[in-house]
Amino acid sequence: MEIFVISDCEKKEVKVNVNPEDTVVSLQYKLSEIFNIPVNCQALVMNGQLIDDSKNLKESGVQNGAKIEVINFVFEIKL
Repeated sequence: MEIFVISDCEKKEVKVNVNPEDTVVSLQYKLSEIFNIPVNCQALVMNGQLIDDSKNLKESGVQNGAKIEVINFVFEIKL
């Protein structure tokens, strides 16, 4: 199925081919290559809701034509 993903940083939308049984984490790895955002710095949002990365895409409600936003977050640790 095809989904559309937009980066909050680049404001660039890309079409990504995925399988409904793919895990959310596997999608994050694909997006890390496309947007150059490390997996551990990504949050995926669909319809205003954070997507649970412990599920597969189907279980998360991702359907053909879905629009997902990838948010790049960085935690700064001060010592």
